[in-house]
Amino acid sequence: MESSQRQIGPLSKVALIIQSETDEFQVSDNTFFEFIFGVGSTGITPFEKALADRRVGDVITINHPENLTCSFFGHIPFPLKASGTHRKAHEIRIRVESITEASPREVVAALAAATECGHGGCGCGCG
Repeated sequence: MESSQRQIGPLSKVALIIQSETDEFQVSDNTFFEFIFGVGSTGITPFEKALADRRVGDVITINHPENLTCSFFGHIPFPLKASGTHRKAHEIRIRVESITEASPREVVAALAAATECGHGGCGCGCG
């Protein structure tokens, strides 16, 4: 199935473009981020729920930066939550760039990384 027709679902490899504006500088920052959907040991995270069934080109917006927490992202090492400049962001827009099938090797690597979350090994700050 062509990437633009796929919907995000279990074991999809999802590439996102994250854009935010900081209150202090009013500049945009684009960040590319990729992860495997649905590999967390505690189930789907609220972040993944917001992305479920989306297609390439779809955009979700997080209007409250306090949502950039471990409970919202779970095991997913979202790239902006630890950055000081993005804590002042008033809006974060996340655009689905691509959706592909994850290879078995990528799934195993994502599962291994997800088991590290909460134990200080994943770098998400939850440990």
